[in-house]
Amino acid sequence: MRLIMFASLFCLIVAGSAISAQCTSVGLFRDPTPATCGMPDDGPGMLSIYVVMMYSPGVTGLQFSAPLPECWEGAPWISDTSHFITIGNSQTGIAIALGSCLPSPVHVLTINVMTSGLVNACCPYPVLPDPSLESGEIEVIDCGGNVLIGNEYTSFVTSDGSWAPPLVHSPEPSDGAVGQPLEAKLSWRIQQCSCGLGVVWNTVFFGTTPDPPMVAQYLDPSIYDPGSLAPATTYYWRVGVYDSDAGTTESPIWAFTTGSAVPAAMTSWGRVKALYNGDKAD
Repeated sequence: MRLIMFASLFCLIVAGSAISAQCTSVGLFRDPTPATCGMPDDGPGMLSIYVVMMYSPGVTGLQFSAPLPECWEGAPWISDTSHFITIGNSQTGIAIALGSCLPSPVHVLTINVMTSGLVNACCPYPVLPDPSLESGEIEVIDCGGNVLIGNEYTSFVTSDGSWAPPLVHSPEPSDGAVGQPLEAKLSWRIQQCSCGLGVVWNTVFFGTTPDPPMVAQYLDPSIYDPGSLAPATTYYWRVGVYDSDAGTTESPIWAFTTGSAVPAAMTSWGRVKALYNGDKAD
């Protein structure tokens, strides 16, 4: 079931409404302008976080959630405040009716938090879908009453709210992995500690020496195909990530070892059975 809030401020429960995508985002900012997406955890003290609808020609309502992230240790949610009609809250899911068709940027909600001063080096704080929505998306109602998908927008929390170089983590194959397939592809994840609006690209270093050479540059997706690998060989690799907003960072050097080549006799089920039965393979 989807809760849709129209400009008339009536709330209707409907099912199966068409959903389309548009370039609109719901973001968290330190000011309602919006200008700064970094939240300072320099507490203890009260911090107001402004939820702003961006990049839309006009909206009448929206539904989302913005629970405090687990990495923001000891920072309790205090309350939400808004000039508009709201149902629910930011922590478990909230629907907001604007009352008229408003162009972006529009400040739709203020989340009040008690800071702790215990935040990690870079704590991502995303806007998420309302868990009660069947679509599993952030939903926005445009001026024609159409249900649109809003883009997820991730802000961050640091001790002073300033940007930091991105973090590179979760390599695949994992560091120290053995018996990896000869067709293994390299992948990794990037945690940006900036507004996420800058240009980001990847540089990959890969080879059989502990100081691997550069093999690819200016990659946009976080994946690299090294081609066919040698059996029973240890490979070393690392990734450098450039964020035009926050600078460059490099991962540690990771390593994995491939498995042995599959014997030719094992490439067909018939040969496998022949070997198992002690028969001579052709």
